[in-house]
Amino acid sequence: MALASTSARFVSLRIIGLLVAGIGLFSSCTSPLELDVDRSKSFMDGSKNPTRLSFFYYFGDSAYEAIVTDPTFLEKIWIEPQENSEIVNVTIPKFLFQIPETAQPSAVHNPLVKVLSFATWSHPADGLWRNCLNPDSWLQGDYIGRDGEPEEFTWMCDNNGRQVRIAYVKVRDQNVIKGSMQIIVAEPLYGQTYAVYRALITIEY
Repeated sequence: MALASTSARFVSLRIIGLLVAGIGLFSSCTSPLELDVDRSKSFMDGSKNPTRLSFFYYFGDSAYEAIVTDPTFLEKIWIEPQENSEIVNVTIPKFLFQIPETAQPSAVHNPLVKVLSFATWSHPADGLWRNCLNPDSWLQGDYIGRDGEPEEFTWMCDNNGRQVRIAYVKVRDQNVIKGSMQIIVAEPLYGQTYAVYRALITIEY
């Protein structure tokens, strides 16, 4: 199964707005911009593999980003046209994203999602929200325990207090798909408050 594992660096939105300085590292891969070759792939049925994927995770005044250009992972991602439709389907077998371990939950961001794994299978890029409900979609991080100290958690995604929702849309006249993600997690001790995290996905093909 394809796996993109990332370690993202902290970026302060107060300093640079929505510009991103942190880049996740993927083994020792080389950017396609550095090679004078065409890495795009197209198949007889119109399916394609992307050439680049970026994942931008943010909450409050903080953001983290990872950029994938490793063809070993990208060739496992599929952009597939629907028959007699302009809509395409997006398949990402598994994407694993992690922020620095030093990040801690706060009164506002509790629970704090520090590790995110998600997968989408033939997910239509029609702008509609859909929950990630599969064995490769789960959340890990810390919440503030009864004693005020961080407690670790690992939760599978569901339709209730541990949601990962994604809506994809194809950019008109471009080989680009944009994805918007919402991560909604309930505070586990009392269940009366929720923390919401967001991410932006850009797939170029």
